[in-house]
Order: sequence, then C-alpha cells, then structure tokens
Amino acid sequence: MGCVKEIASGKITEAASIAELAQKFSLDPATLQATIDLYNTSAASGVDAFGRQAKSMTALAATGPYYGIEMWPSILNTQGGPERTAKAEIVDVNDKPIAHLYSAGEFGGVCANLYQGGSNIAECLVFGNIAGTNAAATKEDAFDAGEGLAYKPGCGDQSVLDQAPDETGLKSGQATGIALGLGGPIWVKTTTEGAKITNIEILHQTETEGVGTAAFDLLPQAVIAAGTTEGVDIVTGATISSNGFLNAVKDAQSKL
Repeated sequence: MGCVKEIASGKITEAASIAELAQKFSLDPATLQATIDLYNTSAASGVDAFGRQAKSMTALAATGPYYGIEMWPSILNTQGGPERTAKAEIVDVNDKPIAHLYSAGEFGGVCANLYQGGSNIAECLVFGNIAGTNAAATKEDAFDAGEGLAYKPGCGDQSVLDQAPDETGLKSGQATGIALGLGGPIWVKTTTEGAKITNIEILHQTETEGVGTAAFDLLPQAVIAAGTTEGVDIVTGATISSNGFLNAVKDAQSKL
C-alpha cells in the first residue's frame, strides 16, 4: 500500500468499513453506502446516471480497508499571455514597455507557469489599480484631441445604454422590458393573456455566445411554461445573464 506517509499525517483517512469511514467524515453511513452501491452498479453495467464513461469506472471492493480524502470546491484559472512590468505595462519581445498598453489579472499574470486558486482576485485588484492609475496618468506623447471631439460609451453617437426598445405597434397585453446583463442591456417583448405570459421575444442582447446566451435557450420556454417568472431557476454558468433576462421580463410585466 502506497501513501503511507499521507495516511500517517492524516491527509488520507483509513477505515476498516464504509460505516467507519462515514463516521470519521461525519457523513450519514446509509447515504454513503447507497452512493457506493450505485457507483458499483454503474461500474458493473457500464451505464452511469451522470454520464461517466464505463472505461473510467472500477467497482470498489466489498471489503476494506477504505480510504477517504476531505475535499473542498475551488476555482482554478489559467495564466499566461504577455509579460508585464511592476507598473502593469505590457512589454514587447525585447522587454521594452509598449506605450499605453497595460494589463491586470491573469492576462500577463505573475504566476504564468502555475494554476492559481481564487480566480486571480488579488492580481485583479492590485494590478487593476496599478494599471488604471498609470493608464490615466498624463503622457508626454499624448495628442491634443481638440475641442470638438466628444467621447461616449458604446459605438456611434449614442450609447446603447441611452436607447430603448421601439414600442410602436404594441398590442394589448404586450410590453417591452429592459434589464442589465453581463454584456449590456437585455431588451425583451412579452405577450400576456390574463395573468399568464404566453410569449417572449428577445429584442436585443450582447451576452457572450455559448455562455451567457445559454440562458436564452432555456429561460423563455421555462417562463412561458410557468406563465410567470416566479420559481424559474437561473441557468448555471450564466447567472448574470439569467437574472438580466428575468428582470427584463419582470420590467415588461410591471408596465401592464
């Protein structure tokens, strides 16, 4: 048996039975046994309720000893990209700072060859402050924009944050609603019969394709099936987009 040092140090827990292992981890013995029985059945049949491939499953022995490790959920994220200086300046291949180009967080992170827990929050905060301060500082090579040039958020002369859905042509029981998603405003048009929502159109959204937009693949049908936003769960992995969509529907309903 390997891992002798880990068992001796307590990193790995050893028990003679499933019940004893459950007791050492403060788990319900019956639930742990049922979980192991389900796994062993899946390993034997090659069919797993959670979609695990048969080749990756090996049934646990009917007799001990058994071993367990206490684990916690954690978030890892990748590092890499360009290098930056202590001033958050991105450097070129000759290690010379590129004018007006800064970074923070994992983009040019100081732990480029390692996985780091916590989603680089410390680097985001520290280098975000450094990068923002240095980017906003007056530069010797800055150009004079002149008096007639105005900068506004978004593209063109008007920001999407200043716009609203066209409400002309709305019929009885229809309304538009707006709420903020992760990528910007989400516009919807709802159709209601009585107190029940019967149709939802997404008029505008700028959520990340395949991530935030996953909410739009499921939530409209869920709200229509329920007839209301109450009790409709968000889509995992698209929390902000989901809440933005649901809040936009609620905003539309508040206008009826």
